Amino acid sequence: MFPFLVRVALSKKPAAASSIWSLHRAILLLPPSLKPSSNQYHYYHHKVSVSSTETIKPSSPTPAKLATFKLSLIDNHVPPIYVPFIFFFPAPRNRGSNSIAGEKKFETLKSSLAQALTRFYPLAGRLSKIGDINGAGSVPVVHCNDEGLPFSSATVDLSMAQFLRKRIEIDSLEQFLPFPADLIVSGLESVPQIGFRATEFPCGGLAIGVCFFHKIVDGPTLADFLKLWSAVARSEEKTAAAVVGDSAYAHDLAATSLLPLRHDDVAAAPGDFVGEQGKIVTRRLAFDEEAIHALKAIAKSDQIPNPSRSEAVGGFLWKHVMSAAARAASTDGSNPRSVVSIAMSVHHNDHQHDSLNDGTKTTVQELVRKLRSSVAKLDKEFMTKLQGRDGRREYLMNLEALWKPAIDAAVENETIVVPFRITSNIGMRFYDVDFGWGKPAWVTMARFPNPIPNLAVLLQSPVESGVEVWLTLHEKEMAILEQEPEFATYAKNNMPVL
Repeated sequence: MFPFLVRVALSKKPAAASSIWSLHRAILLLPPSLKPSSNQYHYYHHKVSVSSTETIKPSSPTPAKLATFKLSLIDNHVPPIYVPFIFFFPAPRNRGSNSIAGEKKFETLKSSLAQALTRFYPLAGRLSKIGDINGAGSVPVVHCNDEGLPFSSATVDLSMAQFLRKRIEIDSLEQFLPFPADLIVSGLESVPQIGFRATEFPCGGLAIGVCFFHKIVDGPTLADFLKLWSAVARSEEKTAAAVVGDSAYAHDLAATSLLPLRHDDVAAAPGDFVGEQGKIVTRRLAFDEEAIHALKAIAKSDQIPNPSRSEAVGGFLWKHVMSAAARAASTDGSNPRSVVSIAMSVHHNDHQHDSLNDGTKTTVQELVRKLRSSVAKLDKEFMTKLQGRDGRREYLMNLEALWKPAIDAAVENETIVVPFRITSNIGMRFYDVDFGWGKPAWVTMARFPNPIPNLAVLLQSPVESGVEVWLTLHEKEMAILEQEPEFATYAKNNMPVL
């Protein structure tokens, strides 16, 4: 999913106008049951109003020789979900002659987006299928037909400072997205690869929400595209060219070249992604600078004297979620077992597993050592194995186990294995994005596509040395976790941003 991905196994609305909603339903093939209520966007006495929604296409047509973009082995087996991100850009401190009015910002964003899409042309295409080179069947590809992506413009009726100084209800963030984040897509040939919404605040601040379809786009891809798009908006061609090289078009992503999709991979693909049932809840947790310093002290050892933020927070989460899962499982006599899987990005994900029995009694230090050692296994030898038939088969089996619902998880000798996934976006440099009116004050998510429990997403917090975590668990396990004194000491729930 993103550059440092830990998957631990433990024992993806506008209401201002009905026509806009109808358009989104048509684009995304939403069932009527997902239609939001008329007051869905009213939180803290504010309202988002969508003024326009249009399709942005590349400013230049994609050449015929680039009409087909091949998916990688990993692309094909990523669940069909949209991943949401939101960037909050405050108004420039100096709002003099250099300030850009809202309408000018919208036009700058749209025109530069069209130019950026010319270089990241697959993002303007649609999924399709073609016969493979041996004629043995069909494989999914992106048909780079320049169909474009949705871009909506909106306004909100309170200042950004007011919004960020309150405890933000998680669901209220969805109003800044171009379409519902909890969408699990069917009919993949009709859906856009990515969509944007720009929302202006009365103070002059701007929120840019993005939902990217997790087939050809991941964290590093989004970071590269935003770097390119913002450089084009600032008219910095040299910076834009550095993202994609000297070519006028982006080169194939590394995973496509290293792990091309084959017909037998398609045949061996896991079944359709089905989310789990039951009550699932999400929390936005803040680990401030003091907490990170303390967690690093807890996590360090002779073998790892300087653990990273991702390692320290990852080990801490792993430890406490295992504990909560064990206590929840004890009510039905189950014995939890933990298995960790690490993924490293080659613009997409590779996966590596490590196991841990009786993990509830394991120290954070040991868990961090296992995380570090698992990452070290993602070397040239591992990539070579993954390119072979046996390695690919093992990868597919592991991936299927990670995404299967917990009710289908393996149960052996009264040991229950339930997937827990941790993905880190720290290091993506999202806080360096600048369209010409300054860098974001806050980069966050919305509620991750539901229902995907047992998921933690790590983000850099507005305080550079801090970490924000979006944690999704079953309600019972979350309730247990929140009662643990040590967890509550370091993880602060839904703190105001400012």
